Amino acid sequence: MENPLVSIIIVTYNAGKTLQNCLDSIFIQTYPFLEVIIIDGLSNDNTLEIIKRNEKKISLWISEKDTGVYNAMNKALEHAKGDRIIFLGADDLLLADFSTMIYHLKDENTIYYGRSKFKKRIDGKKFKPLNLSKGNIIHQSIFYPKKVFSKYNYELKYPILADYYLNIKCYSDGEFNFEFLPYLVSVFAPGGLSSTTKDEQFFADKDQIIKDNFSKPIYYRYLLRKFRRRIGL
Repeated sequence: MENPLVSIIIVTYNAGKTLQNCLDSIFIQTYPFLEVIIIDGLSNDNTLEIIKRNEKKISLWISEKDTGVYNAMNKALEHAKGDRIIFLGADDLLLADFSTMIYHLKDENTIYYGRSKFKKRIDGKKFKPLNLSKGNIIHQSIFYPKKVFSKYNYELKYPILADYYLNIKCYSDGEFNFEFLPYLVSVFAPGGLSSTTKDEQFFADKDQIIKDNFSKPIYYRYLLRKFRRRIGL
């Protein structure tokens, strides 16, 4: 896929303190074929002022009530035209490697992911099935092919970890591959929903999710690790 159009989806709610920095990190990218989509949940601070001030560089924005971050992302996907899609929080930043990495996204059935900076730590590595059973790939480092969202949407019953559930479903789907590329794509801001709120429904379902989507050896190793953590080993 040469020179793919990349859709950058940003979900906002009262993001006036950080949104401009996020947008600036997009606008300085050297890769030219980008569309920016913002779905706002009826902010009552200066978020809409910032959006309107940057309107000429934004492909589409909508401000209306939603039921949560993944509901807003699903709305954005209805409008995204990109061959590749990446999601950012309004307090995240893109780095120069974002543009570099795009030129290496060759296979339309591959979900490519890179690295992301969190505080002083650089996160990002090749995920094997066992890794994914333990924890998630950082959302802000993943370039999804558009065809993923012809098949899946974010599952709204998981208000905090629907992206984790999506990655597990895609990993077990024979149509898609995952490939790690060692580029530092983004800065992942602390204090997001996943760091402050537990997705009780996801963790209630996780054993069955792992069982349904991974091989028996991975499932049993997952259960063993869970048991060992429970008894403090």
